[in-house]
Amino acid sequence: MSLVTPRAGKQRRLDRPATPDEQVTEDQVQDPARLTRIFLGLLRDVSALKRRWAPPFIEFEDFEFDDTGTTVYRFPHKLGGRVRWWVVDWTGAADGARLVRHSSSTSDTLCLVSYEVGTATIRVEVAG
Repeated sequence: MSLVTPRAGKQRRLDRPATPDEQVTEDQVQDPARLTRIFLGLLRDVSALKRRWAPPFIEFEDFEFDDTGTTVYRFPHKLGGRVRWWVVDWTGAADGARLVRHSSSTSDTLCLVSYEVGTATIRVEVAG
């Protein structure tokens, strides 16, 4: 659940349950032309949702990193191609992670080196 808490005011949800844009009455479904328009609109909307692409991803939680820049951390994602990656959570003395992709990365394994001590969660997703 996603919430917004304004400085002064009532907390509200961002992800409210979906409601239809229009209401369909029993009288409306008796009209074949109107029922056909409603049905075709539903088919169009469902087709658009089915075609929407979301890249597969994997998260590696709570990995501890050192600051040597020489230790190679391997993240076997098995996504079979180029990937994008980023730190989604960081706990450490520095303001942020200083991670760099290592040259030994492959299409199935992301390899990183670190220049800051900390604990991170890394998200890896297909680059598309």
